[in-house]
Amino acid sequence: MTASPVAAEPRVYDFRAAAPLASECAAAVAAFQLRLAAALRAILTPQLREVVDAEPAAVELRSDEGAVAYFAQPGVRYRIILGDSGSAIAMLDFSLNLANRIVDRLCGGADNANGEPRSLSGIEQALLSELLTRALPTLAEAFRGLLPVLPRELAYAANVNASALAGPGDHVALVPLDLRSGPVEGRCTIVLPLTLVTGTAPATTGGSGDEALVRQHLLAVEVPVTARIAFQVAALDIATLREGTVIPTGHPSHGTVEITTGGQRRFIGMLGREQEHVAVRVMREATEDESLHRPNRRKQAP
Repeated sequence: MTASPVAAEPRVYDFRAAAPLASECAAAVAAFQLRLAAALRAILTPQLREVVDAEPAAVELRSDEGAVAYFAQPGVRYRIILGDSGSAIAMLDFSLNLANRIVDRLCGGADNANGEPRSLSGIEQALLSELLTRALPTLAEAFRGLLPVLPRELAYAANVNASALAGPGDHVALVPLDLRSGPVEGRCTIVLPLTLVTGTAPATTGGSGDEALVRQHLLAVEVPVTARIAFQVAALDIATLREGTVIPTGHPSHGTVEITTGGQRRFIGMLGREQEHVAVRVMREATEDESLHRPNRRKQAP
């Protein structure tokens, strides 16, 4: 007697992981890093009275949970409001040893390259904050082309509320630079909401008068969207359907599905899971000659 084979549990795509940046978006971030590196070199070198090198490092994309874990690590952080009140928030994060080096050089103290990294005092926090505030116009130039906002209202953040950057299911982008100040190597990181980096932040409604109101209303109208798994069922199976009947679709759990709106096939998607719900990710636009319709290949009983 042989044991019945155990069906493998399907592995579904976890949408909590951020998708890789599109090529044009990655290029914009790379340009932003280069401008930010040049800005920091220009700002810090004369202030610290020594050459400060800055080089771009690999960008990281993290979920809201990953953002919380990141900010749980030691660091010296400053919050920056991006644009008008109520706009998104960015964080400027310095590793402890780098922040120590900067304030020691600003205060004219002795080099402490081999000392244990320590938290900054209130006076040191304010000193570094004043330096970075004066540098905001230069920092704004680094944002040009990536974010249509003007950084302002820089303030020291003793504790970071990660939910201000990324709500449940959202992601953040960690855009880091490796800095060297004398014998000290550290990291400066800009943390941004991923919606800003990818250019998907809601745009301000243009136009005037009734046209703007109509456009706003149309964009707010809810449109039914259907994810369709196409397959065929024999007429006999349809006639014998009962409560509890299982209909094999022949469709793999990781396969693609059709997404229709208004009765028109628009996109091809992939089944997955978002937190505790079934979800569909849009992968690409559907072409006219592309069809997921296929027969059910279930073997018929002799």
